[in-house]
Amino acid sequence: MRRVATLSTVALSLILGVQPALAYGANDDWMPPRCDQVTGDGSVTFTWNDGNSLARTSQPVTPATTVSDVDVLSSANRLLSVGAGGRLSASDDAGCTWAEIGRLDGQAPFMITPAPDGSAYVWTKYDEVRLYRVVGAAVTELKPAGLENRALMALVAAPSDPRHVRVVDTGGVVLDSTDGGLSFKAMGGAPTLPGGGMVGLYDAAVAPTDLDRVVVGTVGDGAFTSADGGRTWTQSAMGAKGNRMNVFTASVSAVDPSVVWVMGLDIAEHDSGASSEGRHIYRSTDGGQTFRPVVDHEFGEVTLTNGLLLVPHPTDPSRVYFEFGSWFLGYGTDLFSYDAMHDRLTKTHNPYDDVTAIAFSPRFPTLAYLGLSEQR
Repeated sequence: MRRVATLSTVALSLILGVQPALAYGANDDWMPPRCDQVTGDGSVTFTWNDGNSLARTSQPVTPATTVSDVDVLSSANRLLSVGAGGRLSASDDAGCTWAEIGRLDGQAPFMITPAPDGSAYVWTKYDEVRLYRVVGAAVTELKPAGLENRALMALVAAPSDPRHVRVVDTGGVVLDSTDGGLSFKAMGGAPTLPGGGMVGLYDAAVAPTDLDRVVVGTVGDGAFTSADGGRTWTQSAMGAKGNRMNVFTASVSAVDPSVVWVMGLDIAEHDSGASSEGRHIYRSTDGGQTFRPVVDHEFGEVTLTNGLLLVPHPTDPSRVYFEFGSWFLGYGTDLFSYDAMHDRLTKTHNPYDDVTAIAFSPRFPTLAYLGLSEQR
């Protein structure tokens, strides 16, 4: 059984001495947060060391608050967060201060997709489509033709064209827009079983740097991958031959689109009483054609839940982050980092009820922004 390296108990104060000396990417205008306290409603904080210490907040996050997403934009030092009731907030100083800029209609969870011109798309996941474009402080709701009577599981903007948007609906159909989300056209059909049977979907992911690479997780039929924008699909090989697989979460590395992470449940293992309960995080290095389990559910050490947050590292394709949080008995949140290169899993702990979103600075790969939840 893999040993889990537990870092020292988290302190809710910022350790500034671990800021990195080197930057990455073409984001030299981004600065580190010049604060030791985040001013706002307490729902976003940041860490330089994988959650071993967190920046304190000017006020505690209040029940019941859940940040459904937080992300960095291409405009220097600007971030967005969106939470309960469609509350959209922004920071223009690398996450030190936050202010509300709008309230969005629609059903949570809301998700944020940055575009390369500094704008962002904010959209509803799993429910009736609500799509917004955020430019500066202006928030405009779009009424996209072609998405009527659909719900979305994924939305990505092309890295070089803010008007090129690709989505995956809850049926697994990939649709494309070249006019900034005003209209969409289907690229192909939904994935089907070899005999032509339909599949049910839990999640979908599009590679941020290769919009043709799409992976979907299904109910009982594992994962499917496409290398041509959903025109054709291949069922992934994962688990023992013939085993039914639920795949609840999918994510593709922004560094290498051939690296795909999913969280799934092997139904045969679960029914046989395996110590892992059949729950694993799987990794693929061939674009989702084959997967192998890399992290197992281990009672008392690693808790894998259905639909957990799964966030690839911004510069290292061999690393991924996930978490387990619970308000029950004041448990708090375990934040995990897995390194496939060294087969090493580390864990930090904090007292928040949950960490519901993770985003990384586009300049400093060790600087992570965390969206928080409080239910008590």
